[in-house]
Amino acid sequence: MQIRQWVENKWYSKSPGLLWALYPLEILVRLFTRAKLRHRNTSLVVDTPVMVVGNVTVGGTGKTPLIAALAQHYIDSGLRVAIIARGYNSDVGQSVIEVDPSHSTDDVGDEPKLLANRGFKVFVSQDRYAAAEVAANVADLVISDDGLQHYRLPRRFEVCVVDGKRVFGNGRLLPMGPLRESVSRLNYCDAIIINTGAKPSADALINFDVPVFCMSITVDGFYRINDGTPCSPPIAAPVVSGIGNPSRFYDSLRSLGVSTDVVHEFDDHHRYSDADLMQLQGPFVTTEKDAVKLRGRVSDDAVYLRIGANLDKLATDHFDLLMTSVKGK
Repeated sequence: MQIRQWVENKWYSKSPGLLWALYPLEILVRLFTRAKLRHRNTSLVVDTPVMVVGNVTVGGTGKTPLIAALAQHYIDSGLRVAIIARGYNSDVGQSVIEVDPSHSTDDVGDEPKLLANRGFKVFVSQDRYAAAEVAANVADLVISDDGLQHYRLPRRFEVCVVDGKRVFGNGRLLPMGPLRESVSRLNYCDAIIINTGAKPSADALINFDVPVFCMSITVDGFYRINDGTPCSPPIAAPVVSGIGNPSRFYDSLRSLGVSTDVVHEFDDHHRYSDADLMQLQGPFVTTEKDAVKLRGRVSDDAVYLRIGANLDKLATDHFDLLMTSVKGK
């Protein structure tokens, strides 16, 4: 078993087991994150409200489909929305780039490219504050993809996404567990969104004085990677993933009757090399996040699953109230 998989198994088990040996490092992480929160920079200001959508755990929780759903909801409400992102594992520097069709995922990152391909206005930079300043000039609301722990970025609202199946794992901070910050950090947020891959643990959520809502993942269909046309899934084809929590993707495929017997699994934000592509000859099925990196480089019968996020009316009403509170000032 790979070391990474072994560590993740311990993170999401009841006890860290041998990872208790890393307890001194966890203490340092706890002290560091508390100090960052306590001394966060409040002197910087962005004229347009900034909504940070992030999480307190390592790995995928469903941020990207939620951001797309929130952005579309506010656009449908008549607001101009811009999304900012760090552009992980890309060549983005300190300058601010507005993502356009000419950019590759190496230029701007996979998630920003995905969101831009869906028609959203997206800005990327290593300096999120600089990206927010630029985005504020063309938007009524700026949504930050991740950045809950990036305290240099001013924010008006904070939304924390929680995986409903894995929740907070063993409840320990890095490197003993999957937490970037203490679970108590959620009390500073304006909303908690549970991605209901399974019924969340009630014990894990009862102690928050923050509105808690659930979202469900919706299936928008299968599409060919190279030309984006709708298609049927290759039922017996290999599965390819380079995302933070691939097990949720595999569960979705199995629920749709797609076999996951053969899997090629890569790290989150993986850059596919020519050597990688040698393994991916012929039909296969992958995620939309991976597809934006593979377009034009794979067989015409390779496909991806596009997903979305569905929020109930209580949740959308809450987000409308958040913006109303800003307009009233």
